[in-house]
Amino acid sequence: MVSASSADNRALNPDFDAETKENIRRIAIGLYDFLAATRRLGERPNQRLDISQSEMEVLHFISTHPGCGVSDIARLRFLRPSNVSATVRRLLDNNLIKREHNAVDRRAQDLYVSDTGADLLQQMITHWGEIIARIVQTMDPDDVLRLAKAVPAMLTLAEHSETFVEEHQRRH
Repeated sequence: MVSASSADNRALNPDFDAETKENIRRIAIGLYDFLAATRRLGERPNQRLDISQSEMEVLHFISTHPGCGVSDIARLRFLRPSNVSATVRRLLDNNLIKREHNAVDRRAQDLYVSDTGADLLQQMITHWGEIIARIVQTMDPDDVLRLAKAVPAMLTLAEHSETFVEEHQRRH
């Protein structure tokens, strides 16, 4: 995980040059527009798979953070622990995740995606792929190529965002 407090992190540097400030503004606007436009797209495949958006988000989080606990999910996703606990219970009841006792802290329980949950995630990826395929068919091929090349940077942004949230939670 990358630390948002590292000395070379330009995001904490208040003395941005004009070009960097403009790039940050463009990224912020672009991300907001993208999230606003695509937010509801994720719910459609979930309906086909009989899982709520919150359950899918927690299931996906557990898949990318194996061994996490309810408090980790709540902290990093800005959710109430009671809501996460209820969602985790539903996922456990549906055999989509499994829990194991933490070897260090016997009170803690580590969460992992079950085989059934992994199958459901794969179905979700397939459904999302179908939706994205239909969308990109309407786009210029060069734009699609640029989007594909931007995926590593978007994943890095997601990683840094998690670190930012975690450090923000510690400060407040």
